[in-house]
Amino acid sequence: MFAPYSTVSSVKVIIVRMVENSCGFGFVEMTGKGEANKAITGLNNKMLDDKPVWVSEARSKTF
Repeated sequence: MFAPYSTVSSVKVIIVRMVENSCGFGFVEMTGKGEANKAITGLNNKMLDDKPVWVSEARSKTF
């Protein structure tokens, strides 16, 4: 899904299983910031398995 925009350098997918439902999210690291911004624009709200995908830039925690 992200490969057309740039080289993907790492991916981490997390699945949370609950009694009734399951949900998931993931982190995709790309090699270039410009290409990552194109992926954000191109993939945000795209449908995947009948659900919209939310794509944004990661923000580091500050305490």
